Amino acid sequence: MLSLGPQYPGYNLMAEHALVRLHICVNEEEDWGSHSALSLPFLDAQASLLEAHGSSPRVLLITNPSNPMGATISQEAMRTAAVWCRRRYMHLIVNEMYLTSQFSALPSKSVLEIFSDEELAEGYIHTLYAISKDLSLPGLRTSFFISSNEALCRAMQYQQILIFQVN
Repeated sequence: MLSLGPQYPGYNLMAEHALVRLHICVNEEEDWGSHSALSLPFLDAQASLLEAHGSSPRVLLITNPSNPMGATISQEAMRTAAVWCRRRYMHLIVNEMYLTSQFSALPSKSVLEIFSDEELAEGYIHTLYAISKDLSLPGLRTSFFISSNEALCRAMQYQQILIFQVN
């Protein structure tokens, strides 16, 4: 799995138990949400690093806005990431846990708003959302995995989570 960093540290623990993971570091001089920070050559180079270690990435995980930095990714950069994932037959998972809690000059939109129904129906773009962040209820662990990928939704139903399938 490829993941933009810095990120929520819990992903590291989850990945250790389930996935080969490569943490992608974006140049600190770069605007985190800029198009060049998620350019096709940059993503290809990061995937090549993982492939050099014998693992082929199947997922690109993006947290938007980022946790802990709060930076947002532009719609153009999100589209670039989606094009790259589609070209490589990968899944794009966007963690939008803090989407409605952002204080940014570049307000971000959900991938559910950025992409058309037809694009979402292709089944490779997915999103995560949690109401506990918006309602300031840290003990209430209520999250949503939203996807149109039937096979992935069926697999996720075996987890202790509530699944909504978008059709």
